[in-house]
Amino acid sequence: MPIVIRCPSCQEFQMSTAQKIVKCIKCNKSTQRQNLKIFFQSDSPQACSEVVKRLKEEHFRVHGNYGEDDFFTYELNK
Repeated sequence: MPIVIRCPSCQEFQMSTAQKIVKCIKCNKSTQRQNLKIFFQSDSPQACSEVVKRLKEEHFRVHGNYGEDDFFTYELNK
């Protein structure tokens, strides 16, 4: 069953179907699923994908640039 989670390391929203360990698509960090907050759960992958899209849009609206919290972006913008 697809779920929508947020990586605790890089804060990236993503969809996953993993049962035990989720690997982040952005930072490649692995985290046990039981330690993650589930933002949305559905039988439909399309519904989860739509929620990820809306969450990313909301994050961008509130925080501006996606890479704002990224170490490398921070160093380049100094």
